[in-house]
Amino acid sequence: MNISIAIADLNKDYIYRLTEVLQQNRELSISAFTSFEKLQEALERTRFDVLLFDPDISPVRMNLSGVKLALCLYSEECENTELYGDCPKILKYQRVSNIYKYILNEYADKAGLSLEPGSHTSTKLIGVYAPAGGSGKTMVSLALTCKLKLLGYSALFLSTEQFESSSAVNGQEEDGVTALIEAVSNDKVNFKVKLTAVSRHGLDDIDYLKGFEKLVDYEAVTEEEITGVLRSIKADSDYQYVVIDMESNLDTINKAVFDAVDQILLIEKPGEISGHKMDVFLKQVFVQERKNKMLRLHNFAENGSSYRKETDIPLIGEIHHYGNLNFKNIIHAVNSNGEYEIERLLNQA
Repeated sequence: MNISIAIADLNKDYIYRLTEVLQQNRELSISAFTSFEKLQEALERTRFDVLLFDPDISPVRMNLSGVKLALCLYSEECENTELYGDCPKILKYQRVSNIYKYILNEYADKAGLSLEPGSHTSTKLIGVYAPAGGSGKTMVSLALTCKLKLLGYSALFLSTEQFESSSAVNGQEEDGVTALIEAVSNDKVNFKVKLTAVSRHGLDDIDYLKGFEKLVDYEAVTEEEITGVLRSIKADSDYQYVVIDMESNLDTINKAVFDAVDQILLIEKPGEISGHKMDVFLKQVFVQERKNKMLRLHNFAENGSSYRKETDIPLIGEIHHYGNLNFKNIIHAVNSNGEYEIERLLNQA
């Protein structure tokens, strides 16, 4: 993915600061202009994807027909903002990261499928599931995503829980999964750009998508929509791995996830009730038909912990009970102590 951006502003210091940060994003190809004459010459010979401009770069309205998307930088100091009433406006003085996300969101929505396809990374989807609630699958999902990043892989964390719990460490921002569901249903939206726009940096700087926050949003999602999102991520993203923290049931959404992922990591916690739930889960025809892509991981292990033993699903590790450590420290401890065979998981994915 490569988006060519022309940035035009009379303020050389502002241009320098803005381009210095934006050019750290590899998908952007940036050209900067501090005079209207130079900008006009460039627009006549080059078709830019995006023009990000201060309206005072010219005393008269510019011809914007040569760009796919024109974004007007505005501030209280600008005198010519009214000349561009038809252009989306973006606040000039704010965090550059917010400007970057705004550019991608607007480009995804308005420029849509006109973006030329680039090289694609083979993306593997790993679902993390437990039939019993409280088994620690969110912790394992986050630990796995962090470990993948430490190993040098590009990885994304997302949740398909009814009420996602990763916000305890990742925070809650604007729509993530729900925005992608809307995007996949709209042919005018470029999914790859939208995915980049709505992803955020969380624990240990991993990339994540905000999950469902409202029950009404979760219940409104169809099997076709969640399947479309996962297929689009697999087909269009630049991530090598996507780790999905699943809901502890087999409703429409999570059945679709089971079918879409390349690998399923089953999380078991010790105890009679959780063992019984695992027994019932493994007897389901739906589950039996998908056992070939499952691996198991024991969690909350202590001396004398009892787990279900009678299954042919391979076991790749056992995570110990870390007591009262906070969530972040548990994740760091799990990855530092090497309590699961990540290579085995990745080789099978």
